[in-house]
Amino acid sequence: MAAVYYSPLQFLFWYDDPKVFDGGEELKFWKDIPTTFDESKALDGAPGEYIVQARRKGNTWFIGVLNSKEARTIKIKTAEILCKKGKYTAEIYIDDMSLNTKSKVKTTMKKIKAGEEITLELQPAGGAAIIIEN
Repeated sequence: MAAVYYSPLQFLFWYDDPKVFDGGEELKFWKDIPTTFDESKALDGAPGEYIVQARRKGNTWFIGVLNSKEARTIKIKTAEILCKKGKYTAEIYIDDMSLNTKSKVKTTMKKIKAGEEITLELQPAGGAAIIIEN
């Protein structure tokens, strides 16, 4: 949500109470996301169905994806935001109900090239967050 809805006030919404926060690796996203951005781009979406919003701070892109009640596969076209000849690291946070964690968020790192698509399998009423850096 932090990358989709602009707000200079960010919050942790995965945990009901700060006392139960256990330092899960998926919460690194909240440490990294800034409160202001240099550029914003709506990459994809359909009203009432899903949205893919990208926001840039310096050379780093923060992408937020929110989904409606239907599971779906989406492809994020990085050519719309990345320099043509660059190599990047994408840190992907996505809902995974099979995990035995409080947040049910899976974190993966992936090396990508500019122009490469990132495919996401979205859960119903789920989402994803991505940080792309070179």
